[in-house]
Amino acid sequence: MAYTINLTNGTVFATIADGTINQIASGTPAVPLVTLVGKNYAGYGEFLDENFVHILESGSNSVAPTSPLTGQLWWDSSNNILKIYSGAGFKSITGSTSSASAPTTTVIAGDLWFDSSNQQLKVYTGSAWLVVGPGYTSAQGTSGAIPETILNNVGATKYITSLYVNNVRVGVVFDGASFTPQASLQAAFPTIYPGLTLSSTVSGAVFAGSATNAQLLDSLDSSQFMRTDANTSTTGILRVQNNTGIFVGVSNVFNVNTTSTDANVKSNISGGNLIIQANVAGTTYNVATALGANGTFAVSNAATVGTTLAVTGNSSGGNLTTAGQVSATANITGGNIITAALVQGATVSSTANVQAGNLRTVGLISATGNITSAANIAGTYILGNGSQLTGLSLGVSVTKFVNGTTEGNIGVADGNINFNVTGTSNVLVLTTGTAYFAGGANVTSVEKGGSNVVGNIGATTGGWFNQAFIAGVNSTTVSASGNVTGGNLITAAAISAASVSASGNITGGNVLGGANVNATTHTGTTVSVTANITGGNVLTSGLISATGNITGGNIAATNHTGTTASVTGNITGGNILTGGLVSATGNVTGNYILGNGALLTGVITSVANINNGTSNVVVVSSGGNISVGVGGTSNVAVFATTGEYVTGLISASGNITGGNMLTGGLVSAVGSITGASLTVSTGNIAGGNINNNNTAGVGNIGTATVGFNTVFALATSAQYADLAERYAADAVLEPGTVVDLGGTHEITQSQHDISDAGPGVRATYT
Repeated sequence: MAYTINLTNGTVFATIADGTINQIASGTPAVPLVTLVGKNYAGYGEFLDENFVHILESGSNSVAPTSPLTGQLWWDSSNNILKIYSGAGFKSITGSTSSASAPTTTVIAGDLWFDSSNQQLKVYTGSAWLVVGPGYTSAQGTSGAIPETILNNVGATKYITSLYVNNVRVGVVFDGASFTPQASLQAAFPTIYPGLTLSSTVSGAVFAGSATNAQLLDSLDSSQFMRTDANTSTTGILRVQNNTGIFVGVSNVFNVNTTSTDANVKSNISGGNLIIQANVAGTTYNVATALGANGTFAVSNAATVGTTLAVTGNSSGGNLTTAGQVSATANITGGNIITAALVQGATVSSTANVQAGNLRTVGLISATGNITSAANIAGTYILGNGSQLTGLSLGVSVTKFVNGTTEGNIGVADGNINFNVTGTSNVLVLTTGTAYFAGGANVTSVEKGGSNVVGNIGATTGGWFNQAFIAGVNSTTVSASGNVTGGNLITAAAISAASVSASGNITGGNVLGGANVNATTHTGTTVSVTANITGGNVLTSGLISATGNITGGNIAATNHTGTTASVTGNITGGNILTGGLVSATGNVTGNYILGNGALLTGVITSVANINNGTSNVVVVSSGGNISVGVGGTSNVAVFATTGEYVTGLISASGNITGGNMLTGGLVSAVGSITGASLTVSTGNIAGGNINNNNTAGVGNIGTATVGFNTVFALATSAQYADLAERYAADAVLEPGTVVDLGGTHEITQSQHDISDAGPGVRATYT
């Protein structure tokens, strides 16, 4: 009769048939927690013993049971916590839960959780976790207001509240008389004051916000500052460090300012006067007035003050009028400068008339009107129309200017301009269309104006001498139908042109062209162009260089005596013979390339070897084997008439087929390996299949004297075997159990001392 197992509340948990068991398992893979034994089940003692052990250890495991019963205990061996299943999840029954993340199931108000990530104790309010303490996380460090007990410098106890930010004490709150703290705190807090004291080691620590009052500002008492709402004074210097200056008056009617060059005193009242006053024996006089109505400057109280307008700097304004002298150590400028006496200054400048007795200056006297004087006018320079001046040098006239024996003159009306230098006549003559030199004068440079590439040097009937001694000739084209030779063209440097062309020979120094150089023969030091060099023979004792092609007849040692022929294009022609370097980024073609090829790359450097670094291919002997060395390792592969020898890996993504394959390393193929003989000394053979190309039953793996060890394979047959019969049981049986034929499978545990169900056998398990 089957057993019915009920839960505490009466619910049927399981029904166990006779002779069977029901195991309650959990986890992945499933681990038996409790085994329920049915009636007449043999060997039930072990299951009962295991059940007691599992209960004692509360189902200890690192993973929770997957189908627990409400009220079931489980020891979480991963976190070392005893938990109970509430019907919705496992709940810790310890005083608190310690984990890096908050519990999410079976939590109720009042549960404690130690947040191991932030090192904080928290309590569940029913909807969220509330921090109990500390108020800061481990990442934030010690932060906030913390009551502390410290000592002062004489060992007396003081109670303070320290303000921390990330483990740094930034301030101290104290109630009492100021004191010096213990030595360990004096670097940050030399003195702790009543109220709040900030750390002196925190960079830029300040009080930010509004305050109703302060004792000091930048260590200064309030009485040390100037007022804006009452009369005030200073014992120091009042300095305005900008060009706008000082404004006085309700409407800023008076202003003292500066510019980059001047210091200004200004009245901002339109039409108002600027008055300068002086205290003479207790009486105030208007000494001078700048009139705002017309911009003039008037001197007052002449009998008392004087009849002279004198300044030590500049005197400027509209009109300057006085009955006495106008004198300045610097410049005098204005509209009309009128005085019957002396006007004297470094510069006298007027936008109208200057009228005075004497005008004296070491600088400029300038006026847009008339300059008149009842006496003398003296100055360093007098500028203007000098046609009426008298007493001038006889060497100056309307037709020439002279200084010593050098002069420029116009010989006749509307004639040429002739320049005579140090007694030599007509060194330079200017006409309406030309300028020419005479007398063998040395000229540093000659330049022309007007449009570029327009005009000639010389003329058909008036050409230059047959030689030009210059550093370089730069032109769009230098072209001649005959020869250009050193007799006609002599230069110590380059001849440079967009195109250099001649039907004959070019002889000279450097020939530099922006385009082609075409010549029958060129003889010189250097031929250099940025395009092509073409012609018959190119002969030079120096360098032949082009960014294009060099083509022609012969470039040979007998004709070309240079050490280098270098182009970025092609070199084509008859023979290229040189004792130096032939270099081109294009092709070098010819019937034969003669010379020392030791420095050529990509060419076999000897009759027996091919080398590049430490890798080589060597023909060991005349008609012998070919050995391949790679990266300093010799004989990686050897080719002989008898076969190929490889000391390393033979790997192929397809088939390997051949005669004999000998290797000391690994033979690997995705396909098949076929051949007459495959020998691997100490390596591996890896592949898809090992096929027998003989007839069935012919061929061995290993030999009679040298056999393999364990064969890891699935066999369908064997040459030798000793196999017992195997029967399927309907339950787990212990070795030595007496069985009968029958049951739900092939055999079942015998239930009788004497059975007629068949011969008994002993079930054996390994």
